[in-house]
Amino acid sequence: MVMWRNLANALVVPELRNRLLFVFGAFAVFVAAVYVQIPFVDHTKWQSMIASGQFLNFLGFLSGGALQRFSIIAMGITPYINASIIMQLATVVFPDIKDLMQHGGEEGRRRVGLWTRWLTVALALIQAATMVIALNRSGVFLRTDLFYLVMVVLTLTAGTVWLMWLGEQISDKGVGNGVSLIIFVGIILRFPTYFSQTVTLGQAGGLSYFGLILFVVIALISLVSVVFMYQGQRRVPVQYAKRVVGRKVYGG
Repeated sequence: MVMWRNLANALVVPELRNRLLFVFGAFAVFVAAVYVQIPFVDHTKWQSMIASGQFLNFLGFLSGGALQRFSIIAMGITPYINASIIMQLATVVFPDIKDLMQHGGEEGRRRVGLWTRWLTVALALIQAATMVIALNRSGVFLRTDLFYLVMVVLTLTAGTVWLMWLGEQISDKGVGNGVSLIIFVGIILRFPTYFSQTVTLGQAGGLSYFGLILFVVIALISLVSVVFMYQGQRRVPVQYAKRVVGRKVYGG
């Protein structure tokens, strides 16, 4: 009751209502993109590969089923997450980047964000090319000409870049961390399917009760992790005094 009361109170505030509506609209667009499949794919063979690979199953769980359907966002937001982790590690390895993050003010954060986006594009291209080459050798594609394969690589890359942009839009114009919310929606989309399949296996004797309990625990840990990431972001405006380093001016 308290949750619904808080939601009703939030909808009374015009700005917060608009932000919530924007988030739900972004979720609807994300769900629609999950069903936009890349053509000329042998889905029967692809589904069998997904079923035989635990890692692919896990990635499909996070992508909301986009990987299972081999949609335009099949790679999900993973390259962006990897790029963000690399940039965080770069602040430890390269003091200049750390100084830019800490003392560069809004301009410094903007530059680091731009580098993260370009690194995301590079990682997405590498991941898409590797994925397409491997699947082409496995006979998943019904077309094998170079033009088609290149278009699939570019489409998968564009899908990841679009998800990155959508996450940033949710963070700026909605509520919470956009990337975390996209992952959360992906988990919610696949959770009923995975849960029903697990229960069916348990009833048929193909899965022990321990395995069923382990599945529920892992699912709960995934949800709690997303909530933790969502709550971990707090946008606090900080004003820095102008600081001149060489010919560069930071802050202000």
